[in-house]
Amino acid sequence: MSTIQIAPENLSMAELRDKAVYLNIEPGQMPKTGLIHAIQTAEANAACFATAAADQCQHNTDCCFSEDCLKTTLAECRQTVESLQQRINELMSENQQLQQQIAEHVSVCNELKQCRDQLRYRLEEQTIELAKVSDKLQQETVGHQRLEGELQDYHDHVEQHLVEDGDRCTAAGEKLESEIATRRRVEEKVAQLERELENANFIIQKQVELNRGKTKLRKRTTYGLVPLARVCGRIAGFMASAFCR
Repeated sequence: MSTIQIAPENLSMAELRDKAVYLNIEPGQMPKTGLIHAIQTAEANAACFATAAADQCQHNTDCCFSEDCLKTTLAECRQTVESLQQRINELMSENQQLQQQIAEHVSVCNELKQCRDQLRYRLEEQTIELAKVSDKLQQETVGHQRLEGELQDYHDHVEQHLVEDGDRCTAAGEKLESEIATRRRVEEKVAQLERELENANFIIQKQVELNRGKTKLRKRTTYGLVPLARVCGRIAGFMASAFCR
């Protein structure tokens, strides 16, 4: 252990310097403990003053530095004990802080463990739900594919019917156009026949009037009331108007 620089109280520095000079030691500005060590070395003794070996020194009775050495060693021990006590207090404080930190870490670990268990439970639940949803989606996909196939078949069937209906509609349209054309021709012929019928009725009417006129003419000719030339003129006029219509 290193030398503790605590000055002895029983020996004065003047006495130590004188003894050092006697032993051919230059004291200079050496401290008291160092000067004593130099004196012990010069006397062929161990430089044990105020060191760890002082409590095992065998020259305590005849050593001129024994009283000061014991006082210095005791002071050193007291300082060492105080230092150790202070260090023990610091270690106890650090131990308390460490235990507190350990307790906090344990609490955090427990909370993390609970969170991990909860997350694992939720993950398992979600995995089960996702599996169910996946199965349901797979079934719906199969159903959709089946519906798509049925819709495609229906679409083809409807398209085929539309083509057939289109052909039938085209044929019906052509037939209708033919019937319309035939009806128009029939209507034209009927109109022509109606006009001819009107002409025939007119001619018949005029013929009836002509016959009446002839009858009247015969009567008047018989009685000599109407000249023959006037009768012939009327007959010619009736005939001309009949043929003109």
